[in-house]
Amino acid sequence: MVTAKEFDTFDVNLHRLLEYKRELAKDMLNGAGDINLRDFKIEALAPVGKPMNLDPILTLADVQALSPRYFEGFTAALWETQGYTLVYKTPDSGDDGVDVVAITGNEGCLIQAKSTSNTAKGVSWDAIKDVVTGEASYKRRHPGVQFKLLCITNQYFNSNAKEQAQMNNVQLIDRDNIKMFLTEHQIRRSDIDQHLFTNWNTNYSMEILKEEEFNV
Repeated sequence: MVTAKEFDTFDVNLHRLLEYKRELAKDMLNGAGDINLRDFKIEALAPVGKPMNLDPILTLADVQALSPRYFEGFTAALWETQGYTLVYKTPDSGDDGVDVVAITGNEGCLIQAKSTSNTAKGVSWDAIKDVVTGEASYKRRHPGVQFKLLCITNQYFNSNAKEQAQMNNVQLIDRDNIKMFLTEHQIRRSDIDQHLFTNWNTNYSMEILKEEEFNV
């Protein structure tokens, strides 16, 4: 049985990291930025000498079970693994119809992500409408970038969505495409969290562990 004494607590790991950042800051030539999720190694939370798979690679079944917000984070992580240098998830509200923006050089992707647990009913063309109407806003925010428009779902699009996507030059990515992506790119839970929890606040530790958000 694993006892509590065998674990380093979150506070202990945070203290170590703060001390490390303070040491860096003493050197004028070295920067010491704010702490963020990328500074932590989740495997460090495992008890000493007892390796645990705390950060598993996601399967297609995991992706199909993701909540809408986590599916957006998964989408951002997936495009980051494809080599895009700037990838970010847009705000939960006021996103102008775009959930994820991915840019490298003067080329980019605007992505609308639709997650559903309904396997019988295909995703409608609302996703296409959203990303098409949001294009102008993001062109203004990123002048000089030529964007491709995409919609992604963890299930399938219906026939009307496919027709509208073809007419509006929007690429559709469904669960079959995701399955193929996952054979080429490994996405872990921590990869998703890095796009969802980009800022630290007093409620961070509670927010990241909310069961309804972490349902993979």
